[in-house]
Amino acid sequence: MNIKKFLAVALLVSSVALVAKSEDPVVVVDVMRVGTEAKHFTAKQEEIKKQFEPQAKAIEEEGKAFQKKVADFQSKSSTMSESKKQEEGQKLGEMQQSLQRKQQELQAKAQRVMAEVEKELVDMIKKVCKKLEFKIVVPNALYVHDAHDKTSQVIAELDKASKATSTPKIA
Repeated sequence: MNIKKFLAVALLVSSVALVAKSEDPVVVVDVMRVGTEAKHFTAKQEEIKKQFEPQAKAIEEEGKAFQKKVADFQSKSSTMSESKKQEEGQKLGEMQQSLQRKQQELQAKAQRVMAEVEKELVDMIKKVCKKLEFKIVVPNALYVHDAHDKTSQVIAELDKASKATSTPKIA
């Protein structure tokens, strides 16, 4: 083992030992659970759903109409002239591109909104963790002893703060 690897391992072991001996426990907050259970974020999800649902339904209806036109074209194409087939095929191609563009635009818009909500979620969790004076917070873990899982406490703080305002104010 070369000296760099030895020093890196020694530093890692001593860091783990310091954390283990520290009076400040490592705590875990399940970010996904906070996002799905905290009242502020469940309300945000409903708001986002209501915002995008009409557009998604319109695109879905447009997709069904497109599929019907494709089926009609396929059933009638054997009786069409070549120029008519080409003309109808071009119209269907343009319709398909338009539909795909609308789907992509809606998906990109939804991703932007969700990214903003995710950032807000993380920022608010950080504020609550600072307020509660947690020293080391791990966002998720494979196994957590109940004493170290502070998810419920964070959710309770967010819910308490959100009762007064639409956006929770963390002191």
